[in-house]
Amino acid sequence: MSFHFFNGEIELAKKWRNSVKYFFDVRGGKVDIYNPAKCFLELNGEYNVSNMAQLNYQHLKNSDVFLLDLNKLEESIGTIWEISLCWQLHIPIVAFGKCEKWQYSPHYKEMVKHEHKDLDDALNYIWLNFF
Repeated sequence: MSFHFFNGEIELAKKWRNSVKYFFDVRGGKVDIYNPAKCFLELNGEYNVSNMAQLNYQHLKNSDVFLLDLNKLEESIGTIWEISLCWQLHIPIVAFGKCEKWQYSPHYKEMVKHEHKDLDDALNYIWLNFF
């Protein structure tokens, strides 16, 4: 997310997360979704990250599944931290997109077990396998 923010593309980060909320809302809205974009939003025109890592940790440790956007993964230290934490906590990671830089890395393969070509496929997989 910080990659998109610092490159003037925050709308890209927010867009797919809004699609996730919509996907589950039309199916009854019984899924609790933590959206880190809400912590990342501008506050009075300034970038607000004062407690982002702690908030992410609190929400991740109570998660059933983690949805990962692989696009620009190698540019986001926060996302790398999150998926490492998910792996340690045995939280399944469902990914969409492509991370060509690390796709053959044994560390990447250990953490990311469920890759999908796009967001819709990943969401359908989550819906069918976790809810």
